[in-house]
Amino acid sequence: MFVLVRLKDVLKINPENFNNELEGFQLEVRRKYVNRIIKDVGLGVALYDVLEFGEGYVYPGDGAAHYTVTFRLVVLRPFVGEILLGRIKSCDDYGIQVTLDFFSDVYVVADHMPEPSEYDPVAQIWAWKYESYTMYMEPGSIVRLKVEAIAFNDKISKRPPKVNSDVAESAPPPAMMIVATMKHQGLGCIDWWKNQEEVGDAEQTETMEEEGEEEAVGEDE
Repeated sequence: MFVLVRLKDVLKINPENFNNELEGFQLEVRRKYVNRIIKDVGLGVALYDVLEFGEGYVYPGDGAAHYTVTFRLVVLRPFVGEILLGRIKSCDDYGIQVTLDFFSDVYVVADHMPEPSEYDPVAQIWAWKYESYTMYMEPGSIVRLKVEAIAFNDKISKRPPKVNSDVAESAPPPAMMIVATMKHQGLGCIDWWKNQEEVGDAEQTETMEEEGEEEAVGEDE
């Protein structure tokens, strides 16, 4: 989910940091990149280190020094196919929005829900109809997702338009959006599979105990 990227930029260092250039570079990198979306790169999380920098230049009328600096930055950029854990933030008829706590533009649209799923407009939650069971996807539930795509360009809207709707999307798209799916087995609310795993473990333990009893009877004979 996190990657280390190498970047180069011209950083402005104010006079109060002339005696400690490295600290000035760190402050400027954090100001410009940390907790910001870098187009086609990801969400800046933390400065890792400063690799190199050249001589500083002071331009007429500007008391600051300008340096070309190469540094490495930790960024959030999941790869397609990666499995993420998040928490449902909200639901509507388009799908669900998931938060990773520090990043909330993660979306699972209706077509990527477990099949068959239905949206309850009164309760404002999604539900997966599994055999005779109804498995709810409520805000606050922890879910397991699979990354389908990451979008950086402004042409991709925050959410798809409604069917047969001529109303233009008024909300601007996010600078970075993760599109995910919950269609495959093992995805969705982790409580669904947790209960299944507990049943499986109990059945496996019971089988092992029965096999042990059969072996003991065979030895007695």
